[in-house]
Amino acid sequence: MRRAAYHSSRYDAKARVEANSFSRYYNCRLICESCMAENSTKRSNPSMWYFDFRSDRPRHLTFIDDKTYRATTSQLSAWAQVDGWTLGTCLHDWMHSVYLGTAKDLLASLLQDWLDMGLLGDNTIPLDRRLRRFSLRMHADFKANK
Repeated sequence: MRRAAYHSSRYDAKARVEANSFSRYYNCRLICESCMAENSTKRSNPSMWYFDFRSDRPRHLTFIDDKTYRATTSQLSAWAQVDGWTLGTCLHDWMHSVYLGTAKDLLASLLQDWLDMGLLGDNTIPLDRRLRRFSLRMHADFKANK
């Protein structure tokens, strides 16, 4: 009789590498254990760069499933011994990935783009008033849509 079962694990980027001994991670040329996306280096292929989001990029066709991961990794995760563990059960931690990671950087850039494009109101209105109006509307929309 089993008394417990493995379902999944949730990690920030550093813990994913440390807990699973992934050879592909954010500080390497091959930066993703789930695809063939590459970091920008002298040896990398520009059409595989992770930050090029155009839909025709070939990296979008390079999904690595659990079977491929197990067959191609130089060091299999120790977690692979646990019944139920697969590459797909190594989940990204939303708080670290979004709120403490990319989103905090991307949102500032996005707001600046919206300001440059005039999407947050007339540029003659003071910036603090435009951002306050946007914030109030955003909160009202969230509340209305639960």
